[in-house]
Amino acid sequence: MTQTVETFITRWQGQEGGQERANYALFLTELCDLLGLAHADPASATTEGNDYVF
Repeated sequence: MTQTVETFITRWQGQEGGQERANYALFLTELCDLLGLAHADPASATTEGNDYVF
């Protein structure tokens, strides 16, 4: 998904009602896309390998 900073802000601005926990992973994934960063890795049972996970 290619979007501009303005589109990203408009999409996420004004969200209310406690849905932060439900949307945090989607928000961070879209932010990574916007910034050109890699997505988080899947978490594993051993914490030593969980450097970049949700």
